Amino acid sequence: LAGSTKQRMEHVDTLVTIFIENDCNNYNEQKAILDIEKKTPLLLCSLGYFSYQFNNKDSLFEKKYGVEYYSFGDEPISYDCMWLYNTKIAEYLDNKFGDIWRKEVRWDAPFK
Repeated sequence: LAGSTKQRMEHVDTLVTIFIENDCNNYNEQKAILDIEKKTPLLLCSLGYFSYQFNNKDSLFEKKYGVEYYSFGDEPISYDCMWLYNTKIAEYLDNKFGDIWRKEVRWDAPFK
C-alpha cells in the first residue's frame, strides 16, 4: 500500500509496534513514475523555511540531471512521503547516470 509506513518504537524492555498511515496521495512512488514518464521529475527537499533560496549550484545540478528541486516552504509534507517519491527518482537517476549524481545532490533531499 503506497504511502503506508510502519514505525517501530522500543521502550526499555518492552517492544511496541505502532502503525502510522500517512496520506501520500500527492507524492508517492506512482506519482514519481508518472513524473519521470512526463519528463518532469522532482527531488523533494525537506528544508522547510520560506526564505531559503536555491543557489546556482542547485540550478547546475537540475540542468545536468534533468530534475528540479522542490521545497514545500514552511509546510513540508511528511518526510515518509518525500522519501517514497525521492526513492523512485533516485532509482531513475541511478539507471540513467550511475551513482555520480549522489555526490552532488543536496543534503536535504531524502532518498536513502
